[in-house]
Amino acid sequence: MEVPQFWGLRGFHTCIQQCRRFLYVDDLIVSETLRSQKYGQRIFEWLIEYAKLHHCKQLHLEALLNGSMNP
Repeated sequence: MEVPQFWGLRGFHTCIQQCRRFLYVDDLIVSETLRSQKYGQRIFEWLIEYAKLHHCKQLHLEALLNGSMNP
């Protein structure tokens, strides 16, 4: 059986709280077979640029503790 390979975001949005704008990232996902190939770094660098373009002062990343998409 072939192991699926994927990388990406589960979702993100900008929010304003207490007069500060921030970028909230639901989860950044890179399958185990693709790790150590800078996919996560590229996504994170893109998120930082996106946050700057939208005048966000902070970036919040919500990550699953076990690295699994299964609840």
